[in-house]
Amino acid sequence: MNRKPQEHAFADASTLSTAGEAEASARITIYNRYVENADGTVERLRREIDVLVFELERRQKIASSQALKARPSVISSRADAILIQLINGTGPAVDMPKPPRRAHALAVWKALWGLRFHTDMNSDRLGMFWWLVEPLLHVVLITFAALLLHGGEVFDMPAFPFAVIGVIVWLTFRTTFLAALAGPGALVHLVDHPDVSRFDVMVGSSVKGVIVNSCIGIVMLGGCVATGVTRLPENPLLFGGALLSTAALGFGSGLAAYHASLYYPGLRKIYVMILRIIATFSGLFFVSEQVPGEYAGYVLWNPVLHLSQFARSGWFYTYESTDASIGYVFACLCGTLAVGLACAVMNRRARARHGEYA
Repeated sequence: MNRKPQEHAFADASTLSTAGEAEASARITIYNRYVENADGTVERLRREIDVLVFELERRQKIASSQALKARPSVISSRADAILIQLINGTGPAVDMPKPPRRAHALAVWKALWGLRFHTDMNSDRLGMFWWLVEPLLHVVLITFAALLLHGGEVFDMPAFPFAVIGVIVWLTFRTTFLAALAGPGALVHLVDHPDVSRFDVMVGSSVKGVIVNSCIGIVMLGGCVATGVTRLPENPLLFGGALLSTAALGFGSGLAAYHASLYYPGLRKIYVMILRIIATFSGLFFVSEQVPGEYAGYVLWNPVLHLSQFARSGWFYTYESTDASIGYVFACLCGTLAVGLACAVMNRRARARHGEYA
């Protein structure tokens, strides 16, 4: 991200407009000075996006005023090159490759996360409150439901931290799944930036959910440790690995679901029902060792249940799952990510065939 402003995609006098080289050069100078004065990576990214959006709107007005017969084959704001060729009367372009990435993926995801956090916090005085209240209420309701069902203990585990771990694992899967299923969503304008793709925006949204859910879980479990309800985790690596694996599983599943919904949008309603079924058998209120033998095999088809039991095994000294299978979880994780990433590549190539970059 720390590159000279003169290297930006929009700082090219040959592709700005038909207003003349003098006007284009002056506009480039103003743009570059505006971006160069940014403080920090997040502010620089925001200013670059502002410049791209402004320039795109200006080009669209020029195209409209000239009333060209030809029209872009896509409506995405990423089809800048097509619009420029239409303005010049040279016809639409197809199969245009995406410009090479100028920033490392981790730097882009970090900037997107910072930009998302900055935007949410400044859009409302209670921005942090709204970020945390929905998952916090979810955790509290399910936790107290577990207390009403089981009382003080569940399979030799304290009921309150037992329920907290179960709901945090489930919310992590649900959040990352929905982040990938929603696609760019309200942040679609960010794909105007040459370093940002739809996949990057999806990852940034998923990271938000993982961080929020993890913070809530740490606070509530920390309170349980402070009050003596439970102890510090027996195996922190197993506990953390289960949460990260859950996030990856949800993200891969969401990518595949997003690809399928492009062909039939009605699937999104079916996904809601599927999520409810997965939640019912994800170990919110039970572990598979409590299920009678003839039914245990059915609930163990749910990989989220395995991950939930691994998380509880990593936290509690009194519980070690005998049903959870690391081989089954690994196979589900690899298969889901392979299918999801393949769907993401197919989506990108399909957009490229229509002249779209991201």
